[in-house]
Amino acid sequence: SMGQRATLEAYAGDAESALATLDETMPLLEELGATEDLEFTRMKAVGLRLATATDADLPALRRVLEGQLAEAEASGMHRTIYLARLSLAAFERIAGRAKESVEALQNLLEWEMFDDTMIGSKQMKASVLAALSLSQVAAGDLEDAQVTLAKSAVDARASEDMPVVSQVAVASACLAGATGDLVLAARRLGAADSIRGVVDALNRDAQQLATSLREQMGAEAYQEAYADGLALERDEAIGLTLPTS
Repeated sequence: SMGQRATLEAYAGDAESALATLDETMPLLEELGATEDLEFTRMKAVGLRLATATDADLPALRRVLEGQLAEAEASGMHRTIYLARLSLAAFERIAGRAKESVEALQNLLEWEMFDDTMIGSKQMKASVLAALSLSQVAAGDLEDAQVTLAKSAVDARASEDMPVVSQVAVASACLAGATGDLVLAARRLGAADSIRGVVDALNRDAQQLATSLREQMGAEAYQEAYADGLALERDEAIGLTLPTS
């Protein structure tokens, strides 16, 4: 499908092609009345723009996201509003406003929206909690991040959705890096790629962490630890990255 094509293009680091594919897909989904697929595709497109945004892009991107939220609120559609707020919460962390991102994500988790089939899914809960953990790490709240990550891991395991599980695995690598366990952080990055089955060249958090670890550990030591995680079987990789408590 076109959605799968966009995902593979993104994994390969070709953001331009992936966005073009998603932009081509959305009118077709709208025409078909496939509302949930359309919402998910919009969310993927926003995620790609966030993943590739430079500092120079941020003011224009904020205006776009605030415009989407205003449109969503005008429509009165709860799911659309939720997803627009989720995108803005992710934006805040990228823009260096980690505490604002934490607050926004906590508010979303408290929203009475979990009876919605999309918002209430295990995949979405795991993703939002993983995002909250990343924002808590960025804000320096490492104990809270550990608690959040454990909650995210429960939903990710229950979802059996490997791209989502790998998202949580990257968050766990970021937490390990923030606590100073550089070897574990590198091993977890490798394990995240093992779980996903492919490197995600546009995962902003994974790429930034890998760059930082190479600088701190040296390229050879980083590569050795990363390869150790990558070589794990999927169940072992999940065990390394998703805390059970």
